[in-house]
Order: sequence, then C-alpha cells, then structure tokens
Amino acid sequence: MVDGYKLYRAGAPVQLGEALADSGEAVIRRIDGAPGRLAKLYHPSALDARRIEKIAALLCAPPADPSLGGRHRAFAWPEDAIVDGTGLAVGVVIPEVPGARSLTALSAPKLRRRKAGEIDWRFLHALAANLAHTLDALHAQGFVVGDLQPDNVLVDDRALVTLIDCDSWQIPDPREPGAPAFLCTVGAEGFTAPELIGKSFARTPRTRESDRFALAVLIFQLLLGRHPFAGEWIGGGEPPTRDQLIKAGDWPHRHGATMIPPKGATPLDALDPRLEALFRRSFEEGIGNPAARPDGRRWQEALCLALAELESCDLRPSHAYLPTRGACPWCARLSATGSDAFPEPETPIEPYRPLELAFERALARGDARMALELWREYDGLAALPALVPYRARMAEIGAALDAFDAWRDLYLAGLQSGAPDWPALARIWEGAPGLADRRLIAGEEIAGRPAEEIVAEAAERTLDIPLTPPDRLLTTPLEARRAGEARRAAAREAPAPSCEDASLDIPPMPTSLADPARRRPVGAPAIALSYEIDAGWAGLRPAALILTLQAPATLPALALIAEETGALLASVPAGRRRAGRVSVPFEQPAGRVAVRLEPAAAADAGRLSIHHPPVRRRRVMGAPSSPAGRPAPAR
Repeated sequence: MVDGYKLYRAGAPVQLGEALADSGEAVIRRIDGAPGRLAKLYHPSALDARRIEKIAALLCAPPADPSLGGRHRAFAWPEDAIVDGTGLAVGVVIPEVPGARSLTALSAPKLRRRKAGEIDWRFLHALAANLAHTLDALHAQGFVVGDLQPDNVLVDDRALVTLIDCDSWQIPDPREPGAPAFLCTVGAEGFTAPELIGKSFARTPRTRESDRFALAVLIFQLLLGRHPFAGEWIGGGEPPTRDQLIKAGDWPHRHGATMIPPKGATPLDALDPRLEALFRRSFEEGIGNPAARPDGRRWQEALCLALAELESCDLRPSHAYLPTRGACPWCARLSATGSDAFPEPETPIEPYRPLELAFERALARGDARMALELWREYDGLAALPALVPYRARMAEIGAALDAFDAWRDLYLAGLQSGAPDWPALARIWEGAPGLADRRLIAGEEIAGRPAEEIVAEAAERTLDIPLTPPDRLLTTPLEARRAGEARRAAAREAPAPSCEDASLDIPPMPTSLADPARRRPVGAPAIALSYEIDAGWAGLRPAALILTLQAPATLPALALIAEETGALLASVPAGRRRAGRVSVPFEQPAGRVAVRLEPAAAADAGRLSIHHPPVRRRRVMGAPSSPAGRPAPAR
C-alpha cells in the first residue's frame, strides 16, 4: 500500500518491501515474495498522461538483448506495470541486478580503490568495450538512451554492463509507426552533448550522436579517471562552467586551449593512438559536427585492439600499460602524487578465472564462435558452478554452428563447381532451427562476403523450392555435419592435381559469382596458404600454428618466426599436404611476441601466396607476469 492505495500487478496484490533509492522522480522498493524483482513507483508530480502512455509502450516492444548468454542482461527493462485500485499505472516492475556496482564507483580512482581494488586497466578497457557494444546494439534498434551517465550503468565482476533507468530512454512508439517518440526528459551536466545544452529536454529529441558524446565522456573517465573537460583554468577572468567549456570545445588537450590537465593527471598519450584519435574526433571535430562522433562499433574495435597490446609493469605487475607509448604512466602518477591508481589486490583470484571471463565476454559481445571454442576446448568450464546455467544454451549454439559449417562447406563446393546446390542448402537449413538466430554468425565471412549477406541471398533463392519430403530431409545438425564430413573425405580421395598445373590448385569462382577484384590474376603463385595462431593459455594449453590449404599441394619447408627478433618458434617440414587444416603446436615464448609464417628458404617465396592474419591475431603471450585472475588480453 502506498499513500493509502493498494497496488496490483497482473491482477494480484503487490506487497512492497524496503525502499532502496529515491531519484526525486520515483522511488525504488523491493517486492515481497518476488525475489530479483523491484518496484519503481513514480511520484504524483512525475505521473502525467504521457508517462502512462510511455509505460504501455515500454511493455509493448522491449529491445532485443545483444547478450547470447542467459546469465547476463544488458538492459534492466521494465517487465510489467503496477496499477492502483482504479487500474491506473503508477509504476513498473524492473529486474534487480545483483552484485553489480555503479560505473561511478569504477571511474574515479579514489572510489575504485575503496570499492573495487581488484580492477586494473585491462578490466577498464574490457568494460569500456562492452559498454560501447551495448550502446551500438541499442542504437541499431532505434532506441536512444538520452541520460547516459555513470549512475545509469551497472557493472559486474566480469566487466559486463547493464543499463538501468530504461523507462527514461527515448523510445519510438511501437503502437503507432510515425508517431512522435517518447522523449527522454532528464539529463546530467557534463554528459549532455553541446548541441543540447540549454534546451528543454521535454521538447527536444535526443539523437544517437548525442548518446555518442556521452559515451566518449564515460570511456575517457574510465581510462583516465577524470572528466575530459576538467582541468586547471589559465585564461583570464572567472573560469567558465563545464557546460560552457563543452559548448566551446575547450578541453585541456586541444591546441590553444585555455585549460591545462590537472596536476598529476595521466597524459592523453598514455592511451593507444587509436583511442587518442577517437577522443580528439569526439571533443574537437565532434563539438560542432555531431556526425563526426565515433559510433560504438569503432570504440569497441579500438578498445579491443588496445587491450591486446597492454603489458604488465615490471616494477608493479598490477600496472597495465602500453610500452610503445613510453614508461608506465601509473608509476609516474604514483611518484608525482603518492596515490596508486591500481594497487596490488589483497586477494588473488583463482587461476581459471581468465577462462571464465574470456568465455562470458565472448558471449556478451556476440562472438558465438569464440565462446564455443573455449567451451569445447576446456571441459572444466561446464563444471564451474557459475557457468552451469549456460549448458543448454551452449548445446544449442554448438548444434547451430555445426550445421552452419556444413552449410558453408556445401555452398563453397557449389561455387567451385559452378553454382550452389540451393535445394540441398535449403534441406540443411530446414533441419537446423537454431540457424534462424543470425547473431550466431555475425562477423563471419564466406568467400570474402559477410555470411549474413549470403544467408539472406540463399533465403531469397530458396523461397520457391518445395519443402523436402521427410524421408530425404536432413533432420538434425549432426546429420548435416556428417554429410559435410563425407563430402570433404570424398574430395580428399579424389586424384590430386599436378603441381605443375597452377590453375588446378585453386579453381577460380565462376565469373557470374566472383568479385573481379578478388579473382586470382594470371601468373599468381601456385599455392595459396592461409594460417592462424591459437595463442593457447600459458600453463593450460600450448600455442599452435594452424595451416589451411584450399587444395592439395606440395609445400616447401615453412618457418614460424618472431617478427621483431627473427627467432624460430616452429618448423613445418616440406611435403605433400591434403586440403584442409593442420595444427602444429609449438612451445610458448617467454613473453608476448608477434609471429609471422615464412618459407624456410628464400628461393621458395615465389611458390607461395601466404595470407597473413592481422597482427593482433598473430600475437602469442607467454607466462603471465601479472597476478592470476587478471582479465586475459583479447585474442
């Protein structure tokens, strides 16, 4: 009962528990008898006709959660309405996010040391990347947060984020396309985009670009521990307010700025150059041109690349930094201020913690392939109590990706022979319902094209194909997988082409389907070879060189070397190789190195066309110098 009125949810009385928070607009209380659920009840001053309409719209069309796992939610979206005795909506039921901390406690070094001392710079890079990914997924669905600020972002110990206060977001009206959106009527100083400062939030729509300004501010605070427009005023007269500085684009790192960074501040050039460039775009060019602000995808990519480059300081292993940008900035800060931004944690975390973090981060960012590889490679993951809830979901993902691999093999075989066998492709698709979840193949490519694009094309082509009779239908992903293995086995038993006939090694795609820019030119090397590096896990699994041949060929001797030193890490003897993949394990190096595959003899260089993966995917990490439990670098 609130103010003398009984409250109901789905016709049943709601018994309210203790009050947890009061924002001035609404109060948050527990619901007795409903663990994990909270009641958000609006004060009468905030409850008008438009608010009641928005509650109905919120419940009508929630955004799709980009997380693939079942134990994390990216949005604490309202689940039900709470009504009074007259049936009038006075609040909403929202999920609780147990064990999470506000971003406020993690972005300020003093608060972080007191509330989250185990967090290091690697964790903050991963956290920022996950925040960028979540916001980008939200924007893709037509939602705008509006009030994106630290208090509205919760973080768990896996660096995963949950956006809260979702009922304040700007949302389209799903009941009436084309109708005015329900606006976000609140905002926070320091996180409001310059084009919105001084305007009425109740009458001014927010944009994805305004959210991107707030995202850049949050990432800056996370990585450097201060607001980007904070500094020491060196201009004349009274210092302007923060909003005035933002409108003027006057931040301490701009040429000719009237501010300098605070004493002891970590310099901007301690960051990866890609991140520094994105911050300058956001706070210089992006001040007058909102379209120039980087989106979440660009931030996520740059953050993950930077994360992969971080090293542990030799003097203080809890200090992660970029050696390519100079000496450890956290040691310099400690020397200048006496305050350690990343002190050594008191309690080390169990050794398998990095695996758990890597698995859950892969799920959170939608990397189903990486999550499945970790899950299948390490039987112990499924036995961890925290990951038991993922067993059913991982079985679904595994079956779907196995079926997709068989589908891809059949599609590629069709390209090689002239045209894909669309009816056969349709049969595999019909027998694998899990393939309907396109998120599972996001980011994958087939013959140089996005897999999702080819899947969409295949769906169009198979619309007129009659359903397969039940006796011929590949009814399970396992059957699809076995069919693909049988086709590959048959291909391996076929007579090998002559090594002297270069045109037989890799049949070009049919002219009607191949991109002319991708076709092999006349006189190209006879043997096309690609490779990837399984970086392994120090102490758990050795690193491995994985070679992939498109067709049978006689390979010369190969050498896997460390790029900077030329040290030999692995050798592949010369000999005849079948088409497909072969794994060559090698000993983990002493430290992090970038590797490169080359012919062992320079005279053989002209016989090969080696496709090298990006440098970040050719890095191998040796025994960790940081304490157990630090989030592992991105692979």
